[in-house]
Amino acid sequence: MNSVGPEYYCGTLFNGLGSGYNSTSYFDQCSFPKAIAASKVDVALIKQIDCTNRMCRAVFQSLEQTSRMEYYTNCTLTDTSTSKKISFQEVVNLCVNITTVAPSTAPTPGGAAAPIAANPASPSSSPSSSTNTSSGNNTGTVAVIAVAIVVVVGIVVGAFVYLRARRKQQPPQPQTGDTYLNMNAMEQPPPTIATKGTASTIQSSIGSANQQFSLAPGHVLRDLELYRIRAADVHPIKALSKGAFGEVWLGELFGEQIAIKKLISSKNTEADQQKFTSEILLLSKIECAYVVKFIGVAWTSPFDIMLLTEFMGGGDLRQVLETNKKTKKLTWTHKFKIALNIAEGLVFLHSMDPSIIHRDLKSRNVLLDSSFNAKITDFGIAREIDDSTLTAGVGTYRWIAPEVLQDGHYSESADMFSLGVILSELDTEVIPYSDLRNAAGKPLMDTAIMARVMSGELKPSFSPECPRWFVELAQGCLELDPSERPTAMKVAFNIRSRIQGFI
Repeated sequence: MNSVGPEYYCGTLFNGLGSGYNSTSYFDQCSFPKAIAASKVDVALIKQIDCTNRMCRAVFQSLEQTSRMEYYTNCTLTDTSTSKKISFQEVVNLCVNITTVAPSTAPTPGGAAAPIAANPASPSSSPSSSTNTSSGNNTGTVAVIAVAIVVVVGIVVGAFVYLRARRKQQPPQPQTGDTYLNMNAMEQPPPTIATKGTASTIQSSIGSANQQFSLAPGHVLRDLELYRIRAADVHPIKALSKGAFGEVWLGELFGEQIAIKKLISSKNTEADQQKFTSEILLLSKIECAYVVKFIGVAWTSPFDIMLLTEFMGGGDLRQVLETNKKTKKLTWTHKFKIALNIAEGLVFLHSMDPSIIHRDLKSRNVLLDSSFNAKITDFGIAREIDDSTLTAGVGTYRWIAPEVLQDGHYSESADMFSLGVILSELDTEVIPYSDLRNAAGKPLMDTAIMARVMSGELKPSFSPECPRWFVELAQGCLELDPSERPTAMKVAFNIRSRIQGFI
């Protein structure tokens, strides 16, 4: 997927401005903030109202430098008075040659502030009162300009720094394809397909969510505003998969394919929305070539928050391994690269401050592009480590470390155990422990597998053809004692040193 175009940056800017300026009563008389979130302005009203009002004009003064920033120089808006496009810089400079008057407390019927006529000197007037009035007007104007600047610095400049950092660290873009599977180890069939341009979109499907949802928009949406993309610009194309908590759609944003993740209606409670928001905010912090790329978030109400990420056209690792028995497209060269990519992703996560542990690392949560480059995904239950012990009860048990199954203790070492399980999958290409049988020749029961994993009696198997160094590396990750497992950095170094010049 190619990087999103200038529409993305301009949309982020205009959404932020609209929310920022409309959140204060200082600019209620101004026309500019009312339509900016929709990328629209009324030039005639701006000249009539905003340019002749000190409070409104402060908005344009605060935006002068912002309009010249590299991300925003090509931004355009629609002039609703002429239906023509006008550049953001032109809008900012509309008031340059228009005389400003003091703001009035009583707007004219047309919405403009009534000009304040100069008061002739009168017997009751005095130099002191005149000076105080002038000082009050100047102080008020300075205060309003300060408010406008705070809005811009807090929203626009913050967004600029964020977007600039994203572009500098942007990883190579994957090719897209027709296959994309589970972000949540989804076992259920996909929901009803909705195509772009129809009424049956993500927005409508989630509109039937629990209407008792009590989460105030400001409580959650405020934190997401910096990353917001207009919902009107997000076009769901088709549903790809659905699980117990969420569903994933293939979508389109400014002509580029993206993945759209949202909660299902039955999981759209306040607590679920809080967790989903935490996932989005967590992913927004991560800029790594080995972690699925965060694009943004969109919504029209607290009920329809959508996480937007890059679309990986190669599908998930579990699905690729299952089909490889027939296709034989995934070679050991590819497998080594996938193992290295996952390890490098964990190096990044575990090196963050505070450290991030994934907690649900498995083959379903490793996505591939058409060249078999791998990225880690699904941070729905990943959490930053704090001083408290994290609880168990999440993820899929076949990939979960013994200490987590036993007492819920989770650390970076638990992620390393999960990596060891994935390394065994890369070798055997089967679901962990599915090749094992009991004395009667039947597959082991789930409870039996969990009990034996917790005691250290059972570990994933490897084939005789698996390279010896790869087996030893995986077995190190699968040590019963968490302290005996290697760090992600050691694993990545080991793999890289083994395959240097080989792939």
